[in-house]
Amino acid sequence: TVEYDRSNDYPTWQDWDGDCQNNRHEVLESEHIDDDSNHPLVFSSDGCFVNSGKWFDPYDNLYYFSSSEVQIDHVVALFEAHKSGAWSFPASRKLKFANNIDFDDLLIAVGGSSNARKGSSDPSDWMPDNSSYHCEYLNKWVNIKSEFRLSLDLDERDAITTLYQEKDCQN
Repeated sequence: TVEYDRSNDYPTWQDWDGDCQNNRHEVLESEHIDDDSNHPLVFSSDGCFVNSGKWFDPYDNLYYFSSSEVQIDHVVALFEAHKSGAWSFPASRKLKFANNIDFDDLLIAVGGSSNARKGSSDPSDWMPDNSSYHCEYLNKWVNIKSEFRLSLDLDERDAITTLYQEKDCQN
């Protein structure tokens, strides 16, 4: 295996459009659920940071209202991507993979506890507690692996195949 150095190889939370909001806050803004007047999207006084709003964590089927409770998950974790072939990406492609807000499946706002439980696991080791989200999660996983031409190991492939069949997932 090639050495993994997240900080140097996959720096996160760039401000690609130069509007003072890094990509973490861009995801928080884009995934905010604007259906509740009690939880509007609230920014810092300079407009650079999202402070509060309403987000749904599909992993745990829970809502969060403070941005400090929400983390941005790489559906295919950076370490998993690295082991699956991203190690060979040029630096610019690693940066894009770590920060890509244009590829909808790649980054998702979730609660910190579900993101910590998931860590860098693949579907053979971890699935969301919310079983009604399993098919969508697997579809995102496979879509990301396919789009970025990342490999599936045998355990991962077997788990995905089994879960697709058990859950009667449509792909």
